[in-house]
Amino acid sequence: MNNTSTNKYLNNFQIFLFSCLPCSLVIGPLIAEIIINIILIFFLFDIVQNKNFKILKNKIFYLFSFFYLVLIISLIKSDIFAESGLNVFSYLRFFLFAFAACELLKKNELYIKLFYICLSLTIFIVVSDGYLQFFNGENLLGYPKYRPDRISGFFDDDLIIGSYLLRNIPIFIGLTFYLKNS
Repeated sequence: MNNTSTNKYLNNFQIFLFSCLPCSLVIGPLIAEIIINIILIFFLFDIVQNKNFKILKNKIFYLFSFFYLVLIISLIKSDIFAESGLNVFSYLRFFLFAFAACELLKKNELYIKLFYICLSLTIFIVVSDGYLQFFNGENLLGYPKYRPDRISGFFDDDLIIGSYLLRNIPIFIGLTFYLKNS
């Protein structure tokens, strides 16, 4: 196999993982963390292998790098370094993941449509399951309502269905406008 076909397979694998991200957030945080870390490793590997450092040479990258540096300096000077030092250092991967996602979706318009379809399907299933639990007292997996005024859907005893939808519906709306205009 030549280098071009290997890159194509890796790119398709990354797109597959990225498209599974909304669903993995419903399944559990471990799966989402694994997907994010794999995509990030491929992104960093691609940058180093192709010596494509121009991706990291833009104003947003410099702005966040400055912000991140200020965060680390203020953490080192504070009294809570031992308690929350690891948390601040792990924020870097989310920033780099945003760049990885942008680069991945820039490569082809079809990738954006695939992610949009997976996101819409996941939101539809989560909302439908929430309505089922609200009206029947149980969802598709048999999880009962833990409180009469709140539903949990696929999240079992975690009452975070609203938080999940609140974070994903703006992405869905933005992609809807983007795809409608393009």
